[in-house]
Amino acid sequence: MSTDKFDVCLDFRFHAHELPGVGHHSQRWQILAAFLKTSEGRVERLMEHRNGILMLVSVPFQPNTGAVYLYHEPTHSFYWVQFGNRQDDLSGREFDEFLGAYQLERYISENTLPCSKPRSHRNRARRNRARFIRRSKGASTAAVSAALLAGHIPTAPPPPTKVIPAAGQISLQ
Repeated sequence: MSTDKFDVCLDFRFHAHELPGVGHHSQRWQILAAFLKTSEGRVERLMEHRNGILMLVSVPFQPNTGAVYLYHEPTHSFYWVQFGNRQDDLSGREFDEFLGAYQLERYISENTLPCSKPRSHRNRARRNRARFIRRSKGASTAAVSAALLAGHIPTAPPPPTKVIPAAGQISLQ
């Protein structure tokens, strides 16, 4: 490992119950199995604590393809642990060195994480739409129509229309 020290960033990925086959009452190892099945990765290193699991997951049979993930059990959330500009190119040896250099075990030994609120990407469009509607209360219909045309307010597709043939066009065969 080089002597350079990277900034550690925990990037929220998803909640455990979003994995296929995992419910709110699934156990830790069921959640880990579902995560590995979804990622198609292999765990090279694993550190377990009562508050979660810290693991190096890599592409099977390809060296230096490891990424560090954290399962934080109190929030049932998965995080990707990033080291500066290093993406997913870690080896098992580097993971062992990073454990001590960055004190990574503190993330699974504490109940709270540095980024305590995971970002919710799914609800962003709904929040933006609600925020726009609140701001446009009392706005003219032309302003709302212009915003719709510009694509600032996502709309639902129109309902399907029924086509009823004219009486003269019906043929019996």
